[in-house]
Amino acid sequence: MSLLFWRKTQDTGEYRPDGTAQTKDVVATVTDPIPVQIIQPEDNDALSVEIAKEAVVIYSPIDYEAITVAATAIGLDPTKYRNADRAVMTLETGQIRFRYDGAGNPTSTTGHVLDLAVALTLDGTATMQRFMAIRTGGTSGVLSVTYEKRGQ
Repeated sequence: MSLLFWRKTQDTGEYRPDGTAQTKDVVATVTDPIPVQIIQPEDNDALSVEIAKEAVVIYSPIDYEAITVAATAIGLDPTKYRNADRAVMTLETGQIRFRYDGAGNPTSTTGHVLDLAVALTLDGTATMQRFMAIRTGGTSGVLSVTYEKRGQ
């Protein structure tokens, strides 16, 4: 996909391509019309076009579990996430660390920190499968996990 920028000419005041095209890899094919917004800057020198495609994705809950995260790394229940598109979770009672790269388990001092009452969303079965968590201190955390399916 190329984006071509236009500039207002000095002599006629018309907008013409200024030759600065930027090529980007196309990561999705859009079949629906895309609304285009013309943005006129205050200096009346450059005209830019913003292409926006808004999509609303609806998810419905299909399962739930509460996981106690203690001193040994623990993951999500495969019977819960196997039909899910994502997992939405919040943490209660004690801070935890987590990893989802599949290269190893978190420890009490390595991995991403998840604090109390913070929401975390894991997209995709592979990410949910690789998710592992462990507590950071002496108090175990409890993850409330809702599994969701797209488009139901």
